[in-house]
Amino acid sequence: MGTKSTRNVLCLRLRPGAVSLIVLGWLALLLAPSVAAQNAVEVPDVSAGSVFAFDSATGEVILERNAHERRLIGSVVKIATALVVVDQLDLDTEIVIASSDMVRPSFSAMGLQPGDTLTVRQLLTGLLVASGGDSANALAREVGGQLSGSDDPATAVAAFVEAMNARVAEMGLVDTQFANPDGADDGDSWSTAHDVALMYADLAANPVLAELAALPDYAFTSVGPEETPYAGLSTNQLVGQYDVLSAKTGSTEEAGGCLVFARSMPGGGGTEIVAILGADLAYDETWTPTVDARWNDAIAVMEAIDADWTPGQNLPAAISTEAPVVAAASENLRAQPQPEPFELTETDRSARAGSGPEPLLVVTLASGVLATAGILAWSRVAPRRI
Repeated sequence: MGTKSTRNVLCLRLRPGAVSLIVLGWLALLLAPSVAAQNAVEVPDVSAGSVFAFDSATGEVILERNAHERRLIGSVVKIATALVVVDQLDLDTEIVIASSDMVRPSFSAMGLQPGDTLTVRQLLTGLLVASGGDSANALAREVGGQLSGSDDPATAVAAFVEAMNARVAEMGLVDTQFANPDGADDGDSWSTAHDVALMYADLAANPVLAELAALPDYAFTSVGPEETPYAGLSTNQLVGQYDVLSAKTGSTEEAGGCLVFARSMPGGGGTEIVAILGADLAYDETWTPTVDARWNDAIAVMEAIDADWTPGQNLPAAISTEAPVVAAASENLRAQPQPEPFELTETDRSARAGSGPEPLLVVTLASGVLATAGILAWSRVAPRRI
């Protein structure tokens, strides 16, 4: 998998009618060293190996540490799964669950039963709320079958993974690659805190996915004649706290604790998106987490932002734009020790549902004026093995 060394990178993405690629690239190269040379907010002591946060209203980088270091991300992969599904399927499409959709007992699942019939909307709900790996597999099999023209589950899922990789490539996320739709650890799958944050922003910009990802729980009945009841809880342990709107979790022994979330900024100033990867995580013999530091890490990051961040600190100008250029530069810093445990309130649950560029700066030229544009987002997550 490996990691990327610190460097300045320019990634260009132009829409129709955009100004000259050369002019935009030149402007970005001029601005990147001065604007993104340091964090606006100092990264607090956290266990996570990589952290990235930005203000979605302005596109300003708030803080980052090892934001372009490639890592396993567990079920955070399901963000890309959802994005591809809504590109390809109608929400009312009905899917019959197959035995090949099942996941191992230690993996997060929504508890699908072979032979049951669910809609795409129902499966997306289980995917984003309960982090269902079985839901991811069923959706991937359906979409991949249409893309490949094959009824073979393995062939169909492989075609779906190709679509996932094409989707992030279109977004310009050069440090992300997928090997499966459910986030099971694989040496050919990785992403970064920077790329995860941008994927989540894309998911949150979709009204349907944003609505589903914000649900605290769900209960519905399958649409087939079997009428099987399904219910689940959100895997987001920060639900209802710290103005967190939504989140997506991922966790495996190899990936550690992973979390990306959207949060309303104090004072109604917009939405911040925070990605935390590789936090301390340990399981007992029943796959119940005995150490899960991502939640304390998230709290530490939010408190640091609340204390030190003022929108506009990293913003040279702000107007609407047509032709984005993504430029970045960062310095890898050593992850620091985990702070004293912080007691989360109202988060104990008796049942847990089965479960590039450096700092982002969007620079454009519009009517001869330099501008920056933000990325809008919000969404939700859980501690299980994936």
